[in-house]
Amino acid sequence: MQRIADVVFPGRKVELPKIARKITPASGNHKLSPPLRELVDEHTIIKKLLARIPELTASIDISSTACTARLNGAIDFIRIYADGFHHAKEEKILFGFFDPASDIIASFVTEHETGRAHVRAVADGIKTADLPAIRDHLAAYGALLTEHIKKEDEILYPWMDQT
Repeated sequence: MQRIADVVFPGRKVELPKIARKITPASGNHKLSPPLRELVDEHTIIKKLLARIPELTASIDISSTACTARLNGAIDFIRIYADGFHHAKEEKILFGFFDPASDIIASFVTEHETGRAHVRAVADGIKTADLPAIRDHLAAYGALLTEHIKKEDEILYPWMDQT
């Protein structure tokens, strides 16, 4: 975990908490190392967008420039922050400390790739005014990421801290 902290917080001394390895915290109450806590905090920001997806899908008016601007803004946020910043840290830094061929790491990478495919389909749907595709893929992305974040916060990150 110290090597991860050095990458995430370059030039800063980060005190890693001592974790009692035989005690499993209650769900949602994990004491994580600072690098993994930072990733959980980033999830909080992503979850704010995910919470707005039902509203976005219910009010889509593809002929409205304001609506397409909101949709494109959501896509930009996903591509730049959720994927380009957050998922990139996981894939390019964090996952590199573990066996990339392991089932658990491979499954999370696959979910990232599935999310990217949904986002591409939403963007294509906006370009072609395909309302069902926009709704279906945006909803599927929201459902995928909601479960994905829960698994990372409650299973993956605590497991990584204990390894």
